[in-house]
Amino acid sequence: MVSIEGRDAGFVRLPYVLKILCENVARHQPEECNAFRSWLEGGGSTDAEVQFYPSRVLTHDTTCVPALVDLAALNHSSRHPTVDVLVVVPNPDARCLSIGGTV
Repeated sequence: MVSIEGRDAGFVRLPYVLKILCENVARHQPEECNAFRSWLEGGGSTDAEVQFYPSRVLTHDTTCVPALVDLAALNHSSRHPTVDVLVVVPNPDARCLSIGGTV
């Protein structure tokens, strides 16, 4: 792990999200860490740009698309002749679909 606090004492004041971005930049383009220094000196604003090298991307689901895809797959699977559609039972207490009648 790259420690950004060792680069500049002011980096401890960065918001958490910018600390993560700064650590990513420090791993790949350490000379671009000056952009974060510029952001701090500019009171939370800068025109500096940095490269971002994501190793994984996590997104918050605000569209419910994954849930709809799961329901569509469940619907499609339930149409198979060997599947008993009665094993998919809504369980209002669990607020989820119960497969096989139990949670």
